[in-house]
Amino acid sequence: MVKLLDYADQDQNLEANPNPFALVTAAHLRARQTKHNPEQRYQATRTLVRLLYTHGWSRQRVLDLFSVLDWMMRLPDGLAQQLWRDIAQIEGETQMKYVTSVERLAIEQGMQQGEARGHAEGEAEGEAAVLTRSFNPQF
Repeated sequence: MVKLLDYADQDQNLEANPNPFALVTAAHLRARQTKHNPEQRYQATRTLVRLLYTHGWSRQRVLDLFSVLDWMMRLPDGLAQQLWRDIAQIEGETQMKYVTSVERLAIEQGMQQGEARGHAEGEAEGEAAVLTRSFNPQF
């Protein structure tokens, strides 16, 4: 039996280890360390994602491990979008296309549709409030 907290002082060893479980352990420890600091969590996630590209793993292994990292180290929407931009930059540097351009475009399109939907809902709520006030001045 092993406690993951026993590895809390071994960040560099975990990150250098080619065993995928070492990276998952590092992610768990970083998630605990950055629980209340989204900016630090973003930086930690970015570092771990960069490591995914340096181990020479298969595309499927990188995607699987990225899914685990994404689940363990959930980021707020703005930082998640920044991470996607960083992944594109990392891919360009390493010339490894684990997230295809089609996948990236689909994600960006989904984000744009979500923003448009949110904007439309906000406008509708604003118009409803104006109508409510104009017909019932007590509000």
